[in-house]
Amino acid sequence: MGNEFPTLQHVYDQLHILELADILIERPSQYARRVEEISTVFKNLHHLLNSLRPHQARATLIHILELQIERRKQAVEDIKRRREEARRLLNESLATLDGQ
Repeated sequence: MGNEFPTLQHVYDQLHILELADILIERPSQYARRVEEISTVFKNLHHLLNSLRPHQARATLIHILELQIERRKQAVEDIKRRREEARRLLNESLATLDGQ
């Protein structure tokens, strides 16, 4: 969906430009009204995009936090693995000392 929006918007813009050119040639008296209508459409689109910003920010924050959680889980697993390795080495050292 994210990749479709610029393409759809581009087509929408081109259609309006062609329509404006047609109106300018065929019905110049309607040009100002049509420009105002298109301006209103763009203002509405701008408002809609701005209203999505909090949702986008929330989704971005969730993604960042999920990555942090995953990294911390990996760090905990690494610490556990190193702790077990240290215990194993300590037990081997103690066994070696007991055997001497």
